[in-house]
Amino acid sequence: MKARLLNRARMKNCWAITASMRRYSYVSFRIIRNARRIGEGNRLRNRDRLRNAVKSHNQAKMYQAGIGLRKLFSFLGPWKKRYFIGLFSQNVIWAVDRLAVAMILMYLTNAIFEKNASLLINTSIFAIVFTAALVALVLYPRYLWISAVYSGMAHLRERVFNHILRLPAAYFESHHTGNAVSVLTNDVAATEEAYRQNMMNLTNSLFEGVVCSVAMFLVDWRMASLSFGCGVVAFIVTTLFAKRLRRIGQTAQEKMGIMSERYADLIAGFQVVRAFSMGKWILERFEHSNAESKKAALRRVDLESGMAFINSFWMLSTIIQMAFGVYLVSIGETDMGSLVAIIQFTGTLQFSVQRLGGTISRIQSAFAGADRIQAVFDTEAEPEHYGEGALAVNATQFQCAPADETAVSFNQVCFAYDEAAGEPILKDLSFVVKPGQVVALAGPSGGGKSTILKLLQGFYPPGSGAICVLGKPLTSYRLDDLRRQFAFVPQEAWLFATTIEENIAYGRPGASREEIIEAAKAANAHEFIMETPDGYQTMVGERGVRLSGGQKQRIAIARALLKDAPILLLDEATSSLDTESELLVQKALERLMAGRTTLVVAHRLATIQKADSIMTIADGTVAEQGTHEELVAQGGIYADLVAAGRAALAS
Repeated sequence: MKARLLNRARMKNCWAITASMRRYSYVSFRIIRNARRIGEGNRLRNRDRLRNAVKSHNQAKMYQAGIGLRKLFSFLGPWKKRYFIGLFSQNVIWAVDRLAVAMILMYLTNAIFEKNASLLINTSIFAIVFTAALVALVLYPRYLWISAVYSGMAHLRERVFNHILRLPAAYFESHHTGNAVSVLTNDVAATEEAYRQNMMNLTNSLFEGVVCSVAMFLVDWRMASLSFGCGVVAFIVTTLFAKRLRRIGQTAQEKMGIMSERYADLIAGFQVVRAFSMGKWILERFEHSNAESKKAALRRVDLESGMAFINSFWMLSTIIQMAFGVYLVSIGETDMGSLVAIIQFTGTLQFSVQRLGGTISRIQSAFAGADRIQAVFDTEAEPEHYGEGALAVNATQFQCAPADETAVSFNQVCFAYDEAAGEPILKDLSFVVKPGQVVALAGPSGGGKSTILKLLQGFYPPGSGAICVLGKPLTSYRLDDLRRQFAFVPQEAWLFATTIEENIAYGRPGASREEIIEAAKAANAHEFIMETPDGYQTMVGERGVRLSGGQKQRIAIARALLKDAPILLLDEATSSLDTESELLVQKALERLMAGRTTLVVAHRLATIQKADSIMTIADGTVAEQGTHEELVAQGGIYADLVAAGRAALAS
């Protein structure tokens, strides 16, 4: 009895365990099924996301290509309409020409094989008349197209050059001049090549490809299908290279810009290069830049050369097509003229597709050049005046004294070249310069002396405070009008690579020969000018390399004399000259300063001692002000500078 009860209990336990296992199995099945559903849902979502990403990427590429084309064509300016009329008219004519040539060959072949003399004569006459008409028709569209290209490019060069001239001083202090030269030469040349050759090749390939494809299907759809299929495959392969070619093309253009910078450095600083025996180091830098430029160019060539296998592909497809065509002729499915026409169409299609691949790559390079040109245009030009916004409001807080009382005044001016970088160069700077007064700016390097001259000429807007010039706020002047109030003689006289006369005449364009000679005499320059081989017509060379430092400085003074501005700005004008040259320049400066308000940045005592007032600029503010004797007696910063200068002369 006990054994029976024990067996029943065991059976109940087994049933309970089995039921539990069934429940657990069902739950596990549901978990697995739900997991599979979740996994399938995630897979579908990921697939949709991938499809959307690919779709968005393709749309982005098409959008970028459209942006590139619009940017490229925008540079044509008012000649855009003429360009497109000439471009598409020529393409229509050439496409019709390709169609007519193939059809003429077809009829001539059939006439020969069928021994049809009348068809042969009529076709020959048509070919002659058609060729003459084609030549006559294409002349005017070609004139429209090529004249639009050269006119548009001349206009683009003027736009780029004009915009570079109007860029603010900050641009030239933060960019190498070689970069601007590269944009004006290399990038504009790449853009011109795109207009003149690449766009013609692109549209010509598309027009001829479409016309030949349609004509082939009308002549014989079987041979056309074979040829068209090969063309589609070849086109897909060539377009796969387009994105990489644009990126590599942009890199190549940038490397060319760096090369231009190296050229400019080497040529402009050749004296320093030789004086410090830097030839080997400069050569190594140049070789590195040259190697980088070559590497970028070779990468582009490698990609273009990688498409050469398409030639073999086309050759094989042509052989297959000819064999297939001969077979169709042999069984009477087509005639020999149709085969000749198809082969002619295939050759045109092959050439179009091959040319299309290379053309796309070169257009990608043109896009890169257009990007660099647009980057220059996107750089905001210097405004006509600073009389808007916060500056104008700030200036109204200060009252300018009349011009007969104050020539120049700074009122709590603060300025920093880069406001985000750190503390300002000028800090609440205030001073007054009276009409006819000669004020010397002294002080340690980096104190802000040259910055004052830059602000006066409007090269930078003041951060805060107000500057008054001849009784008017600086913000009320147009910058061109403001700069007419100043004659500037820099520390290193900049001369252009032209004649002595023209360099002096830059002070006042339109001045007469007599006025130029009088200015040169007043600057103690006439005597040495007349000793040169061609007198005033002597070419000074790049940056005046054929003249001495003192001669260049006297020509710069003559230029300032000719300008005859009411305020004179001198920046270390005699600091780099020998004693004899300094005496000649000093006499010229005395004539120039006579009757003019003058601000002079100088370290030499000869210039400073003659000033009516001396301001010691230190840490962006006026630390001391007075005459030479007063400041020496104070024993401050100026006295220390004078003592250091005398000690240097004594040693």
